[in-house]
Amino acid sequence: MEENLYKEENIPDMLPAKKQKRKLRPWQGILFFVLVILAMIFICSTMQYYWGMAGLAATELFLLCMSLLYVWILRADFKEVFPFRKLQLSPFFGTMLLWGAGYLLLMVLMVTLMYLFPEEYFSVSEGLSDFMQDTNPFVEFFVTAFMAAVCEEMVTRGVIQNSLYPLRNKWLIITLVGVMFGILHMDPIRFLPTAFLGGLMAYVVYETKNLLYGMLFHFLNNGFISVISLFQTGSVDESVDLLLEQPALILMSLGSYMMMACVAPFLLYTAAYLVRRGNSRGEKVTYLPARGKGVVLTILISTTVLLLIGGLVLMVAIILLHPEMLMDTVESMKYAV
Repeated sequence: MEENLYKEENIPDMLPAKKQKRKLRPWQGILFFVLVILAMIFICSTMQYYWGMAGLAATELFLLCMSLLYVWILRADFKEVFPFRKLQLSPFFGTMLLWGAGYLLLMVLMVTLMYLFPEEYFSVSEGLSDFMQDTNPFVEFFVTAFMAAVCEEMVTRGVIQNSLYPLRNKWLIITLVGVMFGILHMDPIRFLPTAFLGGLMAYVVYETKNLLYGMLFHFLNNGFISVISLFQTGSVDESVDLLLEQPALILMSLGSYMMMACVAPFLLYTAAYLVRRGNSRGEKVTYLPARGKGVVLTILISTTVLLLIGGLVLMVAIILLHPEMLMDTVESMKYAV
């Protein structure tokens, strides 16, 4: 009896102390970002050059392994760096809506870049088209949509974003993650579009503390682009030549996309509300804030009107100056992506 009591009283002293997991710091995230850039330049680019689509798949797996190994070396908490939780309906649909609204604005940005830097833009587009040429569409979809969504999110919204949380500034963290995501694609022409999308994904993960929503957003974006590329018909080279010779066609496309994107401000705001409502942690989340309601509505309405009227004026001006291009623009718009 006394022996058993003695053993029970000393059990806590005999147990080994549990190792405390370390939290990532901003400098560690920046160091990891630099290491990923170096790996992309000296290792991943070589794999893609010689192996094509297989090299891209190897790149995604390499980035995934880098993320896991880096967290293991630093003895950080895997569950904290890579948070996976059960999906909820509100943020799930909010993430889908956020991608849809973001894509409308993305098209405006991309067509603007197409007009300002046509040769550079089409050079990148042709390079991507050549890289994907003769690739099985199912393999392309799996690598560019599924693998990229999982592996790249582990790098950016996982290791890098988690390391920036000590900054305690929501919009600074989201901006930095978006900028780094744009840089990681190593393409000056695509920097702004990818940084914009990276910021939206960073917002979703920041609000939900769930990496699955970032992967969902990434999958929707890459998967949609992969699918619509299968339905493009006609010669891309001929369309590129036409747009280079008649830049007014690009402006007409820009006007049409601006008009379509006029609903994006309200969609973005609604999507953000759905994302926050599903993970409010007991906090009361309202669609419009109690204070500053008029300011929010003014911003939403003004941006909507600006996009609608701006796009309409641009299209009417191009039609009046170049009436013969009205029919040509229908053919050219499908190559604006």
